[in-house]
Amino acid sequence: GNAVLDQADKSDHSIEAETSVGSKSVGTVARGGSFGELALLYLVPRAATVKAVQDSVVWVIDRTNFKEILMKVSDEKIQEYVQYISHVEMLNPLLTDEKKAVAQALVEMHFVKDEVVLQQGELGNTFYILYQGEVRVLQDGAETKRLTASQAHG
Repeated sequence: GNAVLDQADKSDHSIEAETSVGSKSVGTVARGGSFGELALLYLVPRAATVKAVQDSVVWVIDRTNFKEILMKVSDEKIQEYVQYISHVEMLNPLLTDEKKAVAQALVEMHFVKDEVVLQQGELGNTFYILYQGEVRVLQDGAETKRLTASQAHG
């Protein structure tokens, strides 16, 4: 079939169909499935090529509208984050507007049990706030402490 999205494309469209990386098929998208959102969110090249495997109808939304909709939905989440980071001791000196700016910059990431969040020895260019769950801190392979997310929201 024709390529619906090409792997190297940086286009502003999110569409719907068989996904492949290079010549290797990596999955299919069924009715109601979606793809292309990562390239829209982060303006990075497409991670895979998507081809229609049969005559298909796809809905498309451009990057501007996609982000605008997400921002409206995320206003509540931003307020929740502001409340939460108000309890992060290191960020206490920040003014309310500064805390809101931090909250807007946060990217929520999910990790499964035993997945490495950061690796000892890596260059540190990211600050982490534990929002939910528990993590183990290891130094030279030995556990030195455990951190649990505070569920106190005020």
